[in-house]
Amino acid sequence: MVTATTVLSVLITILNLSSTDDMDIINGMEFLGFFTAMENIIANDDLALVAKSVSLLAISNLYTHISKVSPDFRVSGSTINFALFILNEWP
Repeated sequence: MVTATTVLSVLITILNLSSTDDMDIINGMEFLGFFTAMENIIANDDLALVAKSVSLLAISNLYTHISKVSPDFRVSGSTINFALFILNEWP
């Protein structure tokens, strides 16, 4: 069984990798489907908000890089709704 700590550690690693300017890493992450995986985490109601929030940060980083070379690249509506939910709930 995978613990919540393990999931969070993996997500933080993905977040760190997604913040790089090395397009080989970004392209590799895109090829491996990390963007979709992060959106699936956000869509999973069984996961903690902290995991979803780290996924959202990774999506933001990946979107920033990928949209530079693929202007038609889009974030799903459910991810946008989650981002708006987090912004509305922010203290």
